[in-house]
Amino acid sequence: MSEPSPEDLVEALEAPLIPYYIALGRFLTAYAHVEGNTLVVLRHCSKVTNEVGQCLFAGTRASAAIDFIKRIADAQEWTDEQREPLEIVTAQLGEITRARNDILHYGTNSTGKDSEWYTTNEFVAHTSNRIRRTKITPDILGDMTHDCMKLSAHIVMIGTTADPSYLKVAGPILGASWRYKRAEPDLPRNKNPAPRQE
Repeated sequence: MSEPSPEDLVEALEAPLIPYYIALGRFLTAYAHVEGNTLVVLRHCSKVTNEVGQCLFAGTRASAAIDFIKRIADAQEWTDEQREPLEIVTAQLGEITRARNDILHYGTNSTGKDSEWYTTNEFVAHTSNRIRRTKITPDILGDMTHDCMKLSAHIVMIGTTADPSYLKVAGPILGASWRYKRAEPDLPRNKNPAPRQE
């Protein structure tokens, strides 16, 4: 029997990571839709042309776009019905954005358990009470993907009166519960983080 090639070894090592990579890709794609929809709604609510909106809002992140929309809502004295989707998305978008940013900027580390990782900001937190560790698994990423789909459905309704035909199509996801709830990884407190995955 021949010895395994370096390619075989790499494939064997990465095989357990494939479900994680697939779930991460789905989540990041869904989050990109949230950002795109938020910018479209911001441009609509600000009543600028597409060309001007592209100049003003290029690079605006989803959370900042929501903050701009809130200011527009205050200035235009939106009704409670117009504000409702805005209020619904704010907290959950913040939680998911924080997890997304930590994954992308700080990477993930193994907890030593199958199919379980965590992300942490401890490399950059300037005080110990600001250290954040967040458990990440394919199932957790799936929950965040579901919530991104729900966020997108609510976001496109911001500042408008609900259209019955839209509600008929989007009703199930609009009525669904949020799934993602941040969880701490089960780590010994004195454990140093493993090197981040490349």
